[in-house]
Amino acid sequence: MKIKGSLIVFALSGFLYSPYGACDTSLDRVDFSRQFEQAKAVAESREITTNLGQNYAYIDGSPENGMTIIYETVSSRTKYKTITPITKVSAESLSMDCSYIRAVDDSTGAVSVGGFCRGTSEATRDSIEGTVSEQNLLAYSSTAPWLEKVRGAVDCKLPYGFVYSNVYFVRCQNGEEDGLTANITITAFSPGFGKLFTVSGYELAPLKALGSTEKVVFWGLRKNSAHEIMERELSSARPVVRPAKKQMSVPQGKPPVFSDYPAKLYAGDIRLPDEFKAAPDGLSWRDSSGKIMEKPGINFSGKYFLSAHSCGAECRYYLMFDLSTGKEALSLEMFASTEPPPRTREGYRYITFLYSKADSNMLVAQYEIQKGEETECRERIFVLEDDKIKPITGIRHSCTSLE
Repeated sequence: MKIKGSLIVFALSGFLYSPYGACDTSLDRVDFSRQFEQAKAVAESREITTNLGQNYAYIDGSPENGMTIIYETVSSRTKYKTITPITKVSAESLSMDCSYIRAVDDSTGAVSVGGFCRGTSEATRDSIEGTVSEQNLLAYSSTAPWLEKVRGAVDCKLPYGFVYSNVYFVRCQNGEEDGLTANITITAFSPGFGKLFTVSGYELAPLKALGSTEKVVFWGLRKNSAHEIMERELSSARPVVRPAKKQMSVPQGKPPVFSDYPAKLYAGDIRLPDEFKAAPDGLSWRDSSGKIMEKPGINFSGKYFLSAHSCGAECRYYLMFDLSTGKEALSLEMFASTEPPPRTREGYRYITFLYSKADSNMLVAQYEIQKGEETECRERIFVLEDDKIKPITGIRHSCTSLE
């Protein structure tokens, strides 16, 4: 996070990520190493990771990506792999919710993927093995007629695809199956075959059995790294027709500026959030995870502090606090980001920077888009109204100078 004049700048994105997949988590990152060893001990004592013949299971994890139970079968014609995020570790048990599955036919190379969410429950070997079922899987096909409509938009000689929640998903794998996901690319297309987004280095895991149509889950595994889980909102990726809503009026004839939406500055006592502490040197501040952060102070809409926090390599989340109470105000989950960066519908990577001022209800989101060696800037403007952050403009293909 950088301070430039009176503007505070955040690196943001439109992806929704969770290191633990579609599940809640109460894992303590600060004490990850201890909990990881405890999770392995519990899994062994509960015979979750007891290996039988060619079927084997183990605990995987990292502070950035959380912990997962990995279960693989290699004895049958079809090789199955199941990734189950651990949502809680206790002295005697592990908790889980969702499992994500990939099946590969050894003879044909055909791939099926899927997922199943059972609700928060105790992790057992039987429950994880029971996830491996054809009813939880969607099979990719190389002969679907609609693939001809998108063949020129994907970078592989033999694309495979299926339709899920009215979205056309295409899988490309460049190279032989090696157990990793670095050579896999998933591209999503709208019902009209416009490209929605591309995700590289991850395997898709649609939650077929749950009937979830609002999001899809991806998992990834790279060499010398732990398994990663991320989610993508489908509702934000495809066009949706909604009734028109009344919005705060936008001054006509010129782009909005901060002074168009003034906010009265709070003049009372500042109450700092309990989780933020000044470092012993008095020169820096730390958040609840011990990470360095900006000194708390009003930087938005008269009384709010917008703060950015690190949750690992290329991972950030954002909080909004009311400094008149010291309590968290609105969720900024929609601005959370991690690796890899999101992409535009044209497939370009981008980073979002959010600008705010202490005496204004307006925020400016600027999207820095990488087009090869060139960079393009796009912009959208939001306001805080009725306790919600709402867009008041569309996305402009140029940016206002705010330095």
